[in-house]
Amino acid sequence: MPATEKAALLVRAIRLEWLTIGWTAIAGAAAFVAGVRAHSVSLHAFALDSTVESVCAGVLIVRLRSELERRADAGAWERIAARIVGVLLLAAACYITANALWHLLAHRGQDVSLPGIALTIATILIMAPLAQYKLAIARLLPSRALRADAVGNAVCWYLAAVVLAGLAAQAIFRAWWLDSAASLAVVVLLVVEGWQALGVPTKQHV
Repeated sequence: MPATEKAALLVRAIRLEWLTIGWTAIAGAAAFVAGVRAHSVSLHAFALDSTVESVCAGVLIVRLRSELERRADAGAWERIAARIVGVLLLAAACYITANALWHLLAHRGQDVSLPGIALTIATILIMAPLAQYKLAIARLLPSRALRADAVGNAVCWYLAAVVLAGLAAQAIFRAWWLDSAASLAVVVLLVVEGWQALGVPTKQHV
C-alpha cells in the first residue's frame, strides 16, 4: 500500500476514534442514569461498555498516531493496544454476566424507560456505521487492535438493540427476564473477541 494512502487511512481512523470518545462519553453517562432509574441490567451493561469503548478509543489513538508518525514503537503499541482492548472486553463480559445472573435469580426486571429508548435508537444509528467503517480500515491496514476496537463498537450497538428489545418486551409482555437473558447473549461475542484480541485463535464473527 502506498505511504500516502496508508497515512490517509490512519488519519481517518484517528478521527473515528475521537468521534467514538465523544459519543460514548455522553451515551455512557446517560445510560447509567437511565439504568439506575429503570433497574435495567442491559442499560447498566450498555453504560459499562460505553466506558470501555472510550478507554479503547484513547488507546487506539496513541497506537494509530505512533504509526502515522512512523515511530519505532508502532509495532509495540499495536500489541499493547490489542491486549488492553482484549482485557477490557473480557472484564465487561464478566460484569454483565454477574449482573444478569443476579437479576435472574432475584426475579428482578427493568422498568420502561423513555430516555433509554431514545438513547438506544440514537446509539444504533451512530455506532453501527462507525463499527463498519473501522472494520473496513482495520482490514486494509491491517490492525488486530483496530479490529478489536471496531468489534467493541459493534457490541455497543448490539447492546443498544438488546436494551430496546427488552424495553419493548417489558412494556408489551411484562417479560421481566428478557432484559437479563438478552444481555447474556452478548457476553458470548465479548468473550470470543476479547480472547482474539489477546492473540488466542478463534473463529471470525464479524
